[in-house]
Amino acid sequence: MKTFSLIVPTRERVASLNQYLESIINTVKNPKRIFVRVIYDDDDEQTKNFSLNVKQYPFKIYWHKRGRSDFINEDYYNFGAKQCSSEDSDYLFINADDIRFLIKDWDSIIETKVEEFCKDKPDRLVGIGIKDDTPKPNRRLPDFPCFPLVTKESLKHFGFVLNKFVPNWGADYLFYLLYNETDRYLSIDDTIYMQHLGVHTNTLPRDKTALHLKDVYNTLRCNQVNNIDYNRQHIIPKQIEEFREYLKGIS
Repeated sequence: MKTFSLIVPTRERVASLNQYLESIINTVKNPKRIFVRVIYDDDDEQTKNFSLNVKQYPFKIYWHKRGRSDFINEDYYNFGAKQCSSEDSDYLFINADDIRFLIKDWDSIIETKVEEFCKDKPDRLVGIGIKDDTPKPNRRLPDFPCFPLVTKESLKHFGFVLNKFVPNWGADYLFYLLYNETDRYLSIDDTIYMQHLGVHTNTLPRDKTALHLKDVYNTLRCNQVNNIDYNRQHIIPKQIEEFREYLKGIS
């Protein structure tokens, strides 16, 4: 039975985080294989107090406190991934405190599909998209995962889950390009596995945290190194070529 590490950044969203945790226990088949890693800021007293009083779940929750950063992908998601052990992270699953799991036994379903995909890929270097209800930001873009999943082998190979230069939005698209262009991408899209609450789905207004994310995105995209299009045109092609050469070398 494969293990899942769910990586969840949060800031002052205790009610939403609680609902997220409840959605896991209400849908998961084997909670003992679920490990939730919550990454929160050292000045976030709400989350700190919640962590001290959260109810006991049959899955394990790790609480990681760190200095606040505007780089969600590198300093929360990639940071959280690197805290995982080999035993608790056969799969590393990018999550958020504003998603809700919808499908019963999602863990078993995902495991079955991923392991089938890996049958002819003994290196297990794959990236997976799990369908949620977030609409594409542009209809001309391909269907890419808002909350992707990787194997521990992929994390070890690349050293990251999401692009570290893009601060928040857009790294999911770059993830898709890297794995899809090398024929190592699996889309699990037979149903909607997660509901995404917030402005992206017109279900909730922007709160203070969401407004800050938007400000960071709009400010830092003016920097070439942090720009999604620059990374798509200059960084991702190099990563794709290097990955192709590596796969060719081990085939």
